[in-house]
This record gives sequence, structure tokens and C-alpha cells, in this order.
Amino acid sequence: MGFNWTSLTVEKENLITCKHLLTMTSGIEDVENEDCVTPDCLTYKADAGTRWAYHNVYVKLQDIIAQA
Repeated sequence: MGFNWTSLTVEKENLITCKHLLTMTSGIEDVENEDCVTPDCLTYKADAGTRWAYHNVYVKLQDIIAQA
């Protein structure tokens, strides 16, 4: 997905895989506005794969598919 699509450090951002986005285990902080997928809304809560939480961040997969 590239770099800086979240507000996470590069190291934490690189831990997130497509599978994490699909299974909602990205570790991104829960936000009031679940539709917000801009970097300022995508902040660190936990390492990818360590917790589940509903978040619309899975729509970032559209960017990956568009690039493919």
C-alpha cells in the first residue's frame, strides 16, 4: 500500500497485511467516524493481528486492487 497511508510509524505500518485489513485485525485505533480512512484517523492502538475491532480501514484494499 505504500508508506504514510496511516499515522503509524513505518515499522508498525509495515506489520499490517491485506489479511489484517480483511479480518479487521489491523491494530488501528477505533474512531467515532468509522468511515474516515485518512492518515489522521488511522492511528496506532495495538500491533497488527493482536486484536479485533470493526473499522472501515478494509476499504484501503480498493487502493491495492486499483494499483494492481
